Amino acid sequence: MANTIVERAQFSYFYLNSAKSFAARASDFEERERSEGGVLDIPLNRTEHESLVVSSVLLSVAFLEALINEIFADAGDRVVGELESDETEQLKRFWDLGVPKTAKYSVVEKFKLCLAVLRKPELDLGRKHQQDIKHLINLRNALMHFEPVSQAINDDACKKKDTLSELKGLFAEHPKPRGKKFFPSKCLSAGCALWAVKVAGDFADEFCQKLGIHPPYDR
Repeated sequence: MANTIVERAQFSYFYLNSAKSFAARASDFEERERSEGGVLDIPLNRTEHESLVVSSVLLSVAFLEALINEIFADAGDRVVGELESDETEQLKRFWDLGVPKTAKYSVVEKFKLCLAVLRKPELDLGRKHQQDIKHLINLRNALMHFEPVSQAINDDACKKKDTLSELKGLFAEHPKPRGKKFFPSKCLSAGCALWAVKVAGDFADEFCQKLGIHPPYDR
């Protein structure tokens, strides 16, 4: 019987590098705006700039989801990797039960579950890092499940309520926002994209360190 040749796609590497690329391009747009004065005034460039930012945020979280799913799925299929054979079998049992596949677990909870199953050290997330991951996922959800809302733009109303205002101060805002509200006008900046990539990358790096493996996305 001929040997079976199989193909196995791993998207975490692709998602992370795409997010980095889009964030860098968004940053280039803003650098040109500062140096040339007016690049973002061109409708096509403004739309492309914001598209790059949105894509970078969405892909940063997609990277995390792909990474943890790949680790569980590889164990489920007994794909040879950096985990010990007994660790692979332990994760396989959970994968076969369908535990990590259910919507019951958030993406962060899946990472914690993996470490708990293998009796690895818990993620040592400081308060800031925990909040950053929470903010990043909230931003992704706001973009992914966007619902248009009419918002007052007078100063008094703006002070009372601003969606995702907890993100203020975490990154440089849009140099030429479409409106006065923080989200989405001021939020969708190159600073936001670069922040999203860093938060996701730092989280994944710490997880791989606790798991004791070389980051599979570091090629």
